[in-house]
Amino acid sequence: MLSGPLVALLATAAPEVKMPTLEQLEQLGSFEVTFEGEAMESFLSGRRCVFIDWLYGERSGSEWVSSTSGFTSDRPLSAVTPKGKIELRPNRLRLFLAPSFSKSFAAQEASSAPGPVREALAEGNSPLTVEEYCLEPSKRYHARVQFESYQLPPRPGSKSPEQRKNAVLAVSDQPFKDGKPQRPLIPGQRGITY
Repeated sequence: MLSGPLVALLATAAPEVKMPTLEQLEQLGSFEVTFEGEAMESFLSGRRCVFIDWLYGERSGSEWVSSTSGFTSDRPLSAVTPKGKIELRPNRLRLFLAPSFSKSFAAQEASSAPGPVREALAEGNSPLTVEEYCLEPSKRYHARVQFESYQLPPRPGSKSPEQRKNAVLAVSDQPFKDGKPQRPLIPGQRGITY
């Protein structure tokens, strides 16, 4: 039988805390969430962010006609939920946020535009809009779990594709209304395919 200081230390060690799964978080419906992770300063808005996605392109009114990704962070981050922390890669998030930065640049403003935008403006593309989306550490967001369906090729001997679901965390800077976000999905996440 063990005794002594080691046993005393083991007896007082904190119990292991299990991270919740997205499937377990679904039971909450809509809930508040904050994010933690390696923060970086956005060079467009100057905000400290644990996730950044920025793009540029041509718009017609509120719709993007064409767009190009400027940068999308891929570092894992932690969502702090009512059931505990869960570590997520950005591809498991669906963000419904207002831009943290939005500006249109005409050709005569090229010198103040980000590098890739300057190059596109020099090629005659004008005006170009730049937008950035950011998750700020410790800011309260609204979240809920959503499921996306996809198909795999049929298994050998079967003619039907295999149906699958992928759980993702939908995050908004506004409360969900009737289970739906009030903002559109950020442009960099539209058209995600499996």
